[in-house]
Amino acid sequence: SSCHGSPKTNSLPEGIRQPPMSELRNVWIFAGCAALNSCNLGYDLGINSVVGPPLQEDFGLNSVELELFIAALDFFSIFGALASGKISDFLGRRKAFAVAACTFLAGTVFLVVSTSYLMLMLGRCLLGLGIGFGLAADPLYISEVTPREHRGRFVSLSEIGINVGLVLGFLTGAALSWMPGHVRWRWMFAAGGVLPCVMLLLVRFVMVESPRWLMLKDRADEAITVMELLYPKGTDVASMVDDIKVDIAQECALNAKVRWRDLFCPAPAVKEMLIVGVGIAGCQQLCGIDILQYFMLFILNDAGIESESSQIASLVALGFIKLLLVIVAGPLFDRSGRRPLLLASCAGMSVSLLVLAINAWFLNVAWLTLVALVAFLSSFSFGMGPGAWLIPSEVFGNHVRAKGMALATVANRIVGSVMAATALSLSEALTWGGCYFLLTCVVVGIFLFIYWRVPETKGMSLEEVTAYFVEITNDRSSLLHTPSLEHESGRQVPLDLPTPMGKASDLAWDGVGRPT
Repeated sequence: SSCHGSPKTNSLPEGIRQPPMSELRNVWIFAGCAALNSCNLGYDLGINSVVGPPLQEDFGLNSVELELFIAALDFFSIFGALASGKISDFLGRRKAFAVAACTFLAGTVFLVVSTSYLMLMLGRCLLGLGIGFGLAADPLYISEVTPREHRGRFVSLSEIGINVGLVLGFLTGAALSWMPGHVRWRWMFAAGGVLPCVMLLLVRFVMVESPRWLMLKDRADEAITVMELLYPKGTDVASMVDDIKVDIAQECALNAKVRWRDLFCPAPAVKEMLIVGVGIAGCQQLCGIDILQYFMLFILNDAGIESESSQIASLVALGFIKLLLVIVAGPLFDRSGRRPLLLASCAGMSVSLLVLAINAWFLNVAWLTLVALVAFLSSFSFGMGPGAWLIPSEVFGNHVRAKGMALATVANRIVGSVMAATALSLSEALTWGGCYFLLTCVVVGIFLFIYWRVPETKGMSLEEVTAYFVEITNDRSSLLHTPSLEHESGRQVPLDLPTPMGKASDLAWDGVGRPT
């Protein structure tokens, strides 16, 4: 059988015309506004790449204290992400963005006026809560105002927003590099308050409420008005709203049956969804991206690039390259599929990390360090960056989607905080070369995980993805009504579902429900 079957493209409900991308101007505007919220995380990543040394010098911080300061944001973003669902359901998606922006602003104020390590940590915790709110709210809002057929491109806007913020953080560091260290870091954090202020203005004067949330609140007339604003004339908005209504009714009925206990003691199909969705979200951080971004100045200094102007210039160049690759990634995910880009991304990262390790151990050539860093960030940006959020949004069935996405976000933040909290200590114990080699082995493991466990979800509806996991685990308890065919083995196999090794109808099946 073929190893790369073409995924089935889902047709829209009868009467609904799918508008082309060129006619979705308002969708682009509102999705872009939501993605701007991700700039807060990117700015923090960028500014902390340059703020660490002056902050460490001004407060006399040791390596562990600086690690904990950096990692606190990832750790407390977990609690923000967990609370975000309740906040966005109660207040609405737009007001959830306002809550995130206000929390981020409060954290910025605490950082700017800090006179002690305790105040620094308090400000950092508030920043983490605000970023956690935004991390969960961004993809939720974007998925609810954009058409399913273009979700790969639109979901990648959040990753683009992170990278725009990253570049802004690097540029701010470069613009303020002339200041004395004890003043510079305060202005760097203060400049981060501009983005949440812009977000508050967009929430108030530009963004619309999610039509799905309006339907949840039985405000169908307002939902139709928003849909008419989102889609061009000629689109059957009423049918689309009816479709949302049916989907909400099914999801509410399923959610009423699913408890957290069901995810921690899951049925086989749900267990496989969790392994893929939560696993890929954790792997995004496990590859070491935050270590290289948060501690970039330490890495460049170790490579022999000691001039501050050269370090800042290198950071800005790396940031722009990473941003360009992320912009390209969205259309590629819709054209090439998820698995090829994820696998290519891991292959590129592992080679880049191995080059960094060899260079740090034996060569110590500054330009080779820069080339390998460019290759690593580029490889991450066109695959694992956006893909690690796209896959979880697609593999969880309606009945576990909300709770599954929450677990994926928590896994991502936990791994990120652990990586950030141990980076400098590991570099002191193993040297940076040892850290690179350890990360190389980890990324090779991630490659194997994706190859064996992550299915191709391009062009599949949530119901088809659920049916795929049901079939490979032989778990009838989770099966939604999906067209199927009788396989020659006697198993019921969904029609032409994409799998890691082709179409389900092309596969032989072993005794435990896995394709052979």
